[in-house]
Amino acid sequence: DKIYCMKILLILINITLLFMVVALIFVIRRMQRLKKGNEIQILKMLRQLRYGQLNVNISRLNNESIKVASTKLLEALKDRELMIAEYKQLLTEKNKSLEKMIEVEKESQKFKDDFVAALTHDLKTPVIAEVNAIKLFLSGKFGEISEQQREVLKMMLKSDEDLIELSEMLLQTYKYQQTELVLEKVRVNIVSFVDEVFEELYPILEAKEQKPVIDSQEDNIFVEIDKIHFKRVLHNLILNASKYGYQNTEITLKISKDEKFVRIDVSNIGETINEEDVKLIFEKYYSGKNKFSYLGTGLGLYCANKIITAHEGKIEVKTENNMTTFSVFLTLVE
Repeated sequence: DKIYCMKILLILINITLLFMVVALIFVIRRMQRLKKGNEIQILKMLRQLRYGQLNVNISRLNNESIKVASTKLLEALKDRELMIAEYKQLLTEKNKSLEKMIEVEKESQKFKDDFVAALTHDLKTPVIAEVNAIKLFLSGKFGEISEQQREVLKMMLKSDEDLIELSEMLLQTYKYQQTELVLEKVRVNIVSFVDEVFEELYPILEAKEQKPVIDSQEDNIFVEIDKIHFKRVLHNLILNASKYGYQNTEITLKISKDEKFVRIDVSNIGETINEEDVKLIFEKYYSGKNKFSYLGTGLGLYCANKIITAHEGKIEVKTENNMTTFSVFLTLVE
């Protein structure tokens, strides 16, 4: 009987152990499912946060510590979102204020430009009358004049002609600002055109004993340009090269081409332009320390850049070792 009882007791113990193992397995699997559920919920929550959805539901998270940490994270993110909204509002207000200031500045600048244009136009008329009167004196229409008087009148004439040219430059600049530059382009052999313009300015170069040199890759290279406006660009570049070139040196115009573009280089030997001036040399009214702009107004190169841009080209400057070169690039026409 004792042996039988012992067997029964062992069987009961084994059954109890079996139930305990089954219960343990159930608990372990339950915990794994809860952990996996938490991971899924956390991943879902992170995806929502990634796309800016701060109203995520953390009640489904089963771990209390995770709930607490997630709640604090959401609160921090909501505070950050509020700060971002405040900064956006502040930035919007600043932008509106800046836009208003820019608009006021534009109106002020337009008023100044209109005033300068009107004043320039009014001053130009009496100067032209004075030029005509001086020419009559020089021609002897009002009687003989002495050589000393002739020299004084020539100086006055040169000064008045420079003033007229300055007035034209100011008016042309005003025109470029107020209206879009309309070009009347024609097909031109740029080699012949440059040669003609260069020849017109020979007397100015001769006064400084400067030698004009034209170097062309070919005799016939064609582009489409507005002859009047482009002539103004060449005049400006050549006169600058002469004005700031050393006496008894060469003023060189080099014309070359590749498959797409024509390049015109105007070079002189003179004082090297410093880097600060090079960066701003095409800006309006900027003439720099050495005044590398025609007549020192800072308008010549500004207008030249406007004209070249209207031709869908570009203008650059390179200066080193007392050699300065202005390069104009235009589209090649077959």
